[in-house]
Amino acid sequence: MGVSRDSVESHERFRAEHRLPFPLVSDGDGAISRRFGVTRLWGLIPLLKRVTFVVDAGGVIRGIFHHEVAIERHLSEVRECLEDSRAGAR
Repeated sequence: MGVSRDSVESHERFRAEHRLPFPLVSDGDGAISRRFGVTRLWGLIPLLKRVTFVVDAGGVIRGIFHHEVAIERHLSEVRECLEDSRAGAR
């Protein structure tokens, strides 16, 4: 599942454009983000953090990745964690 402060309409377009196989949730008021400690970068700059939580089928968080600007590194580390999680589940 993906969560961001973007609108429902924006999520629908993005999900269709990228053919995502999971839902996107609009967190317009930031309540979900705050519950997970995902707030504005350094509390000053008007950018939201990019944080990915990898959660297994049992609900156990297997990884938390914070990368506000290094998106390629972010994707690489998340993919590695997903692969490790899948391998461990076999």
